Amino acid sequence: MDDALFWHLVGTGGQTADERLDTLPDRLAAYSAAAIKTFGQMATDRVAEACREDIWALAYLLMDGCSDDAFEYFRNWLVLQGRTVFTSILADPDAFDPATLTGKPLAEGLLNAVEQAFVMRVGKDMPRLRQPKTKRLDPKEDDFAAMLPNLAGRLS
Repeated sequence: MDDALFWHLVGTGGQTADERLDTLPDRLAAYSAAAIKTFGQMATDRVAEACREDIWALAYLLMDGCSDDAFEYFRNWLVLQGRTVFTSILADPDAFDPATLTGKPLAEGLLNAVEQAFVMRVGKDMPRLRQPKTKRLDPKEDDFAAMLPNLAGRLS
């Protein structure tokens, strides 16, 4: 499992994040147990990479609120948008065009889908993945519009 295959698997299997998530276990189960585990680690790392206050601000502004759990599901959704969207949003979340959004930007079960694929392939639970260190965030919701003024203006 390399970066190109990871992003290929993330970006295929359906038009929406929910469709891609629904088909992910079957698509991943075609690969070796080691590849599935590597995919899971790569997904975990990407979700952790998006654990930033400006990304939380993006989620909060798009959904008119964002709990801790919703922020995790937003980051899962962000990964499921594919490499181009993921990297562009991380590079400049204020440039996100809310007109491109259809439905709630949430995807609850990314790692559950990986674990399901592992069980389908091996018949037992997947070993625990390494959890990347992330900065503890203490978001100040009143500051979110100032963090992303262009987005806030488009949403008002």
